[in-house]
Amino acid sequence: MVSLSKEIKNIQNPALGGYLLSIFVNEYYVNSDKFPPLQLLFVVYPLIYINDLFEIINSTKKPTGLRGCMDKLKENKNNDIILHVQTVVLNNKTQIMDCIRFAMLSGFISVDKTGEAIPLYDRIKEIKISSKDIEKLQKVSKKLGVWFSELNLVEISQILKVRF
Repeated sequence: MVSLSKEIKNIQNPALGGYLLSIFVNEYYVNSDKFPPLQLLFVVYPLIYINDLFEIINSTKKPTGLRGCMDKLKENKNNDIILHVQTVVLNNKTQIMDCIRFAMLSGFISVDKTGEAIPLYDRIKEIKISSKDIEKLQKVSKKLGVWFSELNLVEISQILKVRF
């Protein structure tokens, strides 16, 4: 059986990334009735694709929230992983933009003049995926959408140690 991190590396592409970012945007909107700022999509990407962060997020219950999830890292003495998020964002800007572009061209999301990502629900619901690994990725994207919708940009920046 292939490990999840190896699977992620094999399927890390704009189509999957765009799809997962679309799920995040949809979940954010459903939980807050607001559209997420586009810059949040750049932060979501590393949280999905850094295996250690993915595993922590995947194993954390939704009510715990982003702050509680990141506190788990401190308890496990893995606090330096969170410092890696900003570097991953900077090193993968082009790939993240490709994911956003795919999501827009596929009709999953739209971006308005104010820089907010708008979910286009019907297109997202059409896709059915049967892979257990993809289902985990979907679950984490949804969880991040809920958690981010409960916080503002300053709080997210402080918790994840990123700059917008």
